[in-house]
Amino acid sequence: MEKVKSQIQIDTTKIVKINLNNTSIEELWNHPYLNYKQSKAIVNYRLQHGDFQNIKDIQNIVLIDSKLFRKIAPYLKIHD
Repeated sequence: MEKVKSQIQIDTTKIVKINLNNTSIEELWNHPYLNYKQSKAIVNYRLQHGDFQNIKDIQNIVLIDSKLFRKIAPYLKIHD
């Protein structure tokens, strides 16, 4: 890894973010950090409580702990 480290670039502008307010269970489930139950809980929470006003709102979901939130937050958005 150290030998090729200088040849690797990470462009965070290329990250495709998931809009929490119009995504499906399947789209969320395709994210490597989310399992089916977590994906379903996010969509169900949105259906019960209305659109997310802030990405941090998903922390109100029991299946989304602070560790998971820190991992997935950079991949989420609430507006297009």
